[in-house]
Amino acid sequence: MNPIEAYASTVSVYPGEFLALHVRAEPGHFNVHIEIYRQGETEVLVHQAEAIASNYDTPINAYEVGCRWSPAYEFVVPSTWTSGVYIARFISSLEVTTDVLFVVKFARPSRSKILLQLAINTYQAYNNWGGKSLYSYNSTEQVQAREVSFDRPLNPESNFFIQWDIHFVRWVESNGFAVDYCTNVDLHAEPNLLNDYTLFLSIGHDEYWSKEMRDRVEAFIAQGGNVAFFGGNICWWQARLEQSNRTLVCYRDASQDPVRDRTRTTVRWRDQPVNRPEEQMTGVSFAQGAFWSGENGDRPAVDYRVRFPQHWVFEGTGLEYDAGFGAAENIIGYETDAAEFREIRGVPVVTGVNGTPRNFIVLAFAALKDWGIGLGQAGMATMGIYRNKGTVFTSGTVEWARGLQDSDSPVSQITRNVLTQLSRDNGRSLPLVNANFEQWLSPSQPAAWRIDGDGQVLADSTASRNGAIGLRVNATHLTWISQEFMAEGHTLYQVECWVKADRPGATLRLQSTQTWRDFAIARHSGSGDWELIRAIGKVEDESPMFSARVKLQVEAGVTAMYDQVRVEII
Repeated sequence: MNPIEAYASTVSVYPGEFLALHVRAEPGHFNVHIEIYRQGETEVLVHQAEAIASNYDTPINAYEVGCRWSPAYEFVVPSTWTSGVYIARFISSLEVTTDVLFVVKFARPSRSKILLQLAINTYQAYNNWGGKSLYSYNSTEQVQAREVSFDRPLNPESNFFIQWDIHFVRWVESNGFAVDYCTNVDLHAEPNLLNDYTLFLSIGHDEYWSKEMRDRVEAFIAQGGNVAFFGGNICWWQARLEQSNRTLVCYRDASQDPVRDRTRTTVRWRDQPVNRPEEQMTGVSFAQGAFWSGENGDRPAVDYRVRFPQHWVFEGTGLEYDAGFGAAENIIGYETDAAEFREIRGVPVVTGVNGTPRNFIVLAFAALKDWGIGLGQAGMATMGIYRNKGTVFTSGTVEWARGLQDSDSPVSQITRNVLTQLSRDNGRSLPLVNANFEQWLSPSQPAAWRIDGDGQVLADSTASRNGAIGLRVNATHLTWISQEFMAEGHTLYQVECWVKADRPGATLRLQSTQTWRDFAIARHSGSGDWELIRAIGKVEDESPMFSARVKLQVEAGVTAMYDQVRVEII
């Protein structure tokens, strides 16, 4: 036992709220100097104080009822403190130290589009201070607790902030992203927590989720919010927060849990009576993943293998098909999540088992068959993405943040791409080249567009709705102008364009270049006026990614003008 130990009265506070720090010390250590640091690219000292600690008697079952120590120092969090992770460092008169973590939340209204959550529930689940955790391996008499208290110090072995999360926090702040911070407890307790954000981040080992947490994240996605899981073993156990959210409850056995509302039974999310496999939210699961036990020696370094290098997630990495990344930083492990899939001619296609969305794209995977196995397609790790109004990305491994210590690594670039793209407003426009027809290689050839058919195509200043030049098509015979892009299967697309035509026959289409089938068609009325036409569609039976094209098609005898083409995932 450390001669000086401490905990905070709450895991998080808003500026202007009250925070108490509870400290126990042995004789000779009573005089305590307190330094509070904000964690970011570097530690920044924001506050200092002096306090007197005492040597308290602690309940024998403090692991579940809390320590009940009196506060040694209390203060109101200044309004000038920005949202972030803070460490209160206690230094005794004999130079012995101990740290306590807390989060300062955002002052509303937030100016950030990104909310980063610390998996504080998992910290406490593994914390065996006082003799027990939620695990038998580090509990007295090998019998785990069913409830653990936040009102106790955190043993160093369960300080997962230092193991994993600090690397992500340092990276995100040193790379210039404006981020607000919260904890699992805040997501559980505050119904409107996600309202102001475009992107929610879960990092590290985010294993224990309450029903409120999951309901809110799934509703956020359904309303167009984006989520990135930069971790593994995500949402494996359902837990409850009780006693003013200062007690984490997980029985792990439905027959032992006395809760009346069976939807809140503390079992694995996939088990009865809950029956909500985490794949339905994340796309992946530890059940298909792998586990490396320290008893087996040092964890082997394994690469992720790329499957869709053309996806925007890999932009700027230089990675090609089947290229490996991640082994240099040993990012895969110690627990991984995966989606069950089959490779068809080198293309991974998910089976949809346990609710993995059919449009889930396996961007990269690692085969870990010789590791500790999961419950289904054992021994895999999967990095992937899907869209259901909002976009959900998963890294598939607890140790992802270790790859962020090199700012030039593929792991850093992938993370940068995900945060940049998913923190934008909902809806993702594809980067069509020369979509407004302002660039021409010749008077009859718009840059980046292919012309087919026998009609006349012209650059025409009268054909532009807003710019200097637009596209005119005099179709003596069927004529079309097209540009290819990579599309995602099972994903809804919207295409729109301003069109002016003297009669019916001017259309705007999305078409697979593998089957030549149109999956979205918009038609101009032939009114002779400018009309914004749009169509929505998706392809259900293609590969996870396939070649498609936007096609401006004009029937014989029709004169049409096109401007401002836009293709968007919705």
